Order: sequence, then C-alpha cells, then structure tokens
Amino acid sequence: MAVRKKDPWIPDLAAKDSVLAVACGVANASEDVRATELEFDAISTDFAEPWLAANDHPAYG
Repeated sequence: MAVRKKDPWIPDLAAKDSVLAVACGVANASEDVRATELEFDAISTDFAEPWLAANDHPAYG
C-alpha cells in the first residue's frame, strides 16, 4: 500500500488502541475479572487419569 494511502489509517488505529487500553484497564480493575483469573490459574494441568491412546481404548480395540 502506498504511503499516501496509509496515512488515513494511522489516526484510526491510534484511536482503537486508546479504546483497547481503556477497556483493559477497566477489566483489570474489576474484582469479578480478578476472581475469574484466579479460578483459571487454579486449574491443574495434571489429570487424575492418563489419557488412553486411541489403540488402547476399548471402543477402538
């Protein structure tokens, strides 16, 4: 895209970045959002049982 055609987009992107920054600030200040983040952080990546390989699964064996 030619530089002369990019210029009109720059203020629009700056305005959108500003709105996004404000939205992030509001979300970060929310106690509900913080509580949800803590719940997600508490999810363990360790599973109680190992996943069965497809070949070992009774439905496929």
